[in-house]
Amino acid sequence: MFEIILNILCLGISTYLMGSGFLHIIKFPVSEPVFTKKRRGGGEENSGAGLDLAIVSGLCILTVYAEFFSLFTNVGGLAFSFVILACFVILFFLKKEVLFSIKKFFSKDMAIRIVIIILIAIPVLILANQPASHYDTDLYHAQSIRWIEEYGIAPGLGNLHNRLAYNSAFFSLQALFSWRFILGRSLHCVNGFVFLFFISYAICTAKAFKYKKFFVSDFLRIVMIAYFNYSLVISSPETDHFALGLVIYIFIKWTELWEEKNEEIENYAVLCLFSLLAVSVKLSAGMMVLLTIYPAYKMIITRNWKQVFKYTVAGIIIIIPFLIRNIIISGYLLYPYPEIDIFNFNWKMTPESLLRDRHEISAWGRGLNDVNRYEAGFNEWFPGWYNNMSKTLQKMLFLNIPAAMVGIITGAWNIARKKDINFIVIVCTMIASICLWFKGAPLLRYGMCYIIMLPLFIVGYIVVILQEKWKFYTSSIIVLVAAGSYLMQPVISAGVNSECGSFSYSQDYNVRECIKQDIGNFEFYYPVSGDQTGYHNFPATPYKTCLEKIEMRGKSLRDGFKLKGGN
Repeated sequence: MFEIILNILCLGISTYLMGSGFLHIIKFPVSEPVFTKKRRGGGEENSGAGLDLAIVSGLCILTVYAEFFSLFTNVGGLAFSFVILACFVILFFLKKEVLFSIKKFFSKDMAIRIVIIILIAIPVLILANQPASHYDTDLYHAQSIRWIEEYGIAPGLGNLHNRLAYNSAFFSLQALFSWRFILGRSLHCVNGFVFLFFISYAICTAKAFKYKKFFVSDFLRIVMIAYFNYSLVISSPETDHFALGLVIYIFIKWTELWEEKNEEIENYAVLCLFSLLAVSVKLSAGMMVLLTIYPAYKMIITRNWKQVFKYTVAGIIIIIPFLIRNIIISGYLLYPYPEIDIFNFNWKMTPESLLRDRHEISAWGRGLNDVNRYEAGFNEWFPGWYNNMSKTLQKMLFLNIPAAMVGIITGAWNIARKKDINFIVIVCTMIASICLWFKGAPLLRYGMCYIIMLPLFIVGYIVVILQEKWKFYTSSIIVLVAAGSYLMQPVISAGVNSECGSFSYSQDYNVRECIKQDIGNFEFYYPVSGDQTGYHNFPATPYKTCLEKIEMRGKSLRDGFKLKGGN
């Protein structure tokens, strides 16, 4: 556990410093608060806190950096050394801003927040030190990270193991902070930091505590707490936590700006950059790019071409390494979408393998454990899928229908009056997100937050309107504390009932029994039974038949793989 504590502290410090440097480069103030808006009559007034924005910016920068680095070589000691060097450089040039933020963090009004973070950290650290129990970790997460640690990337990896073509940007960040080059084994606790940060953010920044009244953004903070307590597999490097945490965070910050009538368009543009990161982590967050329409429209009509250029370039930098990795691993720009067929490299996977993979994802998401049933009608798969949900989620699912109607009608009314256009931007993006998730692969862990987000947003909107009429302000704190306490029970209970494990050492990846097979001068592995190979048997594939279909493209594993009979 001591290693995990150091790892999470290192993540926190480096993300804050790297994010502060990024915000400074794009002309954002790095000390709290970050968001600013123009006062009437000139000058600026502060709006919102900056520590969280700096950390999320840092997560974005470090993830993209690790992806770029993986295109050229392995992500290990050299990559991590450059991060440390960059942090010292940033600290040197921004020492005044950093010191101001540290003083602000340890001020009297922050004392209770520090206590809350420590109380959350205890069960989180215990859970982060558990074995990596997520099924997909031993299926492909661990192998994906090992490839990045060892080689960075190799052409045609998807031919060796189709799941390696899933290519989440999160795996590059995980490899950057696995510390294998230090410990001789790979840590897998980045999700521990992600969990701790987003939960702490949701609780510590709740506006009701400060203003003693309801805010719509606080209802979305409840969504954050509910989602992260739904899935407590913190010790595995799965991608859902980071992607959906980013989605909820973006909606919270966007809603805050809308509540404050903040018209500084760069504040929205920065959040749009995070939406691109979320897409590169998990494609199910794809509808978040709809948010970019709002700041792009505002920048264009005001002819602020400098801002358009700056954020367009930043957006391209964020998404381009993800797309390049897709091309190198599978031969396609987006996996698993063979319809976007642009390239003709000799490592290219067959279109049939992509379609089968997409059908399998869809079938499993609908609770059908047979890929051949992917075309099953709605009436065939929905009842079983629905019955596997909790009663609460079942009710929330159907609440999306009236919530969407209220949101669209209210948004249309606002547009007709040329008022509050941002409301309809939020509502439409939420509706599009749940539709994409439900139509594609509605597995709960892929999108549980989408089910509850729109209903709670609309309920919050109605409550805020009613509170201005009936003045029930003080009840906001009671409701928020009660909801937060109830929703935090799972993580606290799980932490208390889990074994702490070794204080000195973190849990290693599971060891799976595999069979070795030589191909040329290289040893490959496949499982004795099932399809899980784990981390230690490397390189591995879940099926022996995969080894029979491929051949090496060169004399090194980094040269990658192609199908036999290819060019």
